[in-house]
Amino acid sequence: GRAMRLLLALDVHDEAGPLIDTAVTWCERLGATLDVAYAESYPFGLSVADDPTLYAEFERQWEVVQKRHGELAAKALERAPPSQRGQVHALVGAPDDALVERSKDYDALILATHGRQGLRRLWEGSVSERVVRRSACPVVVLRHDAPASPGTGRLMLGVDVEHGMPPEALEHATKWARAFGTRVDIVYIDPFQHARVLESPTPPESWLKKLEHQRMEALEHLANQLPEDVRGEHLYRAGNAGAAISPIT
Repeated sequence: GRAMRLLLALDVHDEAGPLIDTAVTWCERLGATLDVAYAESYPFGLSVADDPTLYAEFERQWEVVQKRHGELAAKALERAPPSQRGQVHALVGAPDDALVERSKDYDALILATHGRQGLRRLWEGSVSERVVRRSACPVVVLRHDAPASPGTGRLMLGVDVEHGMPPEALEHATKWARAFGTRVDIVYIDPFQHARVLESPTPPESWLKKLEHQRMEALEHLANQLPEDVRGEHLYRAGNAGAAISPIT
């Protein structure tokens, strides 16, 4: 079949070296080529530039900025060996919309996040989160402060035994696990077990145990659908998904 294609979304103002190196490692293991994309956000409020001379100066400055951004992205991609090196794309418009549109042409997107929290995250929003929800292909999210090279641990597949999951999830997990020579652990986070609803009586313990048993059986059934050579553990946890997954990873 055709060679796999991965797209790495970069912020040209950040130190891109470690991210490129990690993305290249993914590509080497998967036999893929790497493209780089960066967002172009028009920095000047041209709508307020009524003076034609001022407008022309803004336009000239913007061309300079665009050229510099393109050169920075191309230089970052040069860290990839020629056999893995693809193209550089300037994304115009909202970064999340542009990446989602591009995702149709790739086998995976690789994004970097600063892991911002609180007011700063509320103000800037999370491009990674919006892309993950809408992407047409798998998304790998790396932390900017600690991009982990793949292949040193196991893969974890989060599943929803209550509402089901797309069948291609197991196919992707199997393909990537074989490429990295590792196994897949399947985890289900049960949000109900530790939920406490105000003014609601606590369900009988026997009822909760029965529910847990049913979900454990469903989880084991999913795990058994993975080929034996990549099948790892199946883990059942209770609580908030984000809080429960973090200690596992």
